[in-house]
Amino acid sequence: TPKALRTWVKAGVGPNGLELQVDQAKMVADLPALVTGLGTPPVDASVQLVGTTPQIVDGRDGSKCCAPDSATRITNALVAGQPTVALDLEVVPPAHDRAWAEKLGITTEVASFTTNHAPGENRVINIHKMADTVKGTIIEPGAEFSLNKRVGQRTKEKGYVPAPVIYEGTHDEDVGGGVSQFATTLFNAACFGGLDFEEYQSHSQYISRYPYGREATVSWEKPDLVIKNTTPFGIMIDT
Repeated sequence: TPKALRTWVKAGVGPNGLELQVDQAKMVADLPALVTGLGTPPVDASVQLVGTTPQIVDGRDGSKCCAPDSATRITNALVAGQPTVALDLEVVPPAHDRAWAEKLGITTEVASFTTNHAPGENRVINIHKMADTVKGTIIEPGAEFSLNKRVGQRTKEKGYVPAPVIYEGTHDEDVGGGVSQFATTLFNAACFGGLDFEEYQSHSQYISRYPYGREATVSWEKPDLVIKNTTPFGIMIDT
């Protein structure tokens, strides 16, 4: 629009005195907001289970507005009085490629754990929602995994529903209730996998379906379950 174009024009000193110039740096900065709806995000390489065997899935390049020569093309078009100009998209490589995935060395199951629940309850909806969100997460060597950071606040907009919770020893109901069973299941799997815990908290009362002393609760924003991968290999969480 003329309004946008005017912000790219400035006065400067040229070989023949004062002249109008195009601020190409501002042009480049403004383009992504002006030319929207173009391009695709890159997709990282990942590791997926085929049966029980981890296999690497290649990532793919994405694209975005706009190519490095866009400012020059627009400037030339303005000077020449052209009403239109063609711009190219810029290739955006994925942050993680096949070499990254291979270096992780994810080849076999490290540990697993199972807890049971009755079907059809609201809490099961929340457990499945959290499990789907965490599925496929990779904890790189030396990195930490925060369950709350990965899943975020449990809200109705995300598909979580009201279900029973325990707050300071008192039974209540809240959106996202029941997900501590997921936290406990993950806690035990990580425990048997020899990983470290940077943060965890037991329930305020004992629940008989959990191994005594081997359980963890989770709520927003605290308490959290934070696992540290102290191994030289990547750890993939499958649910």
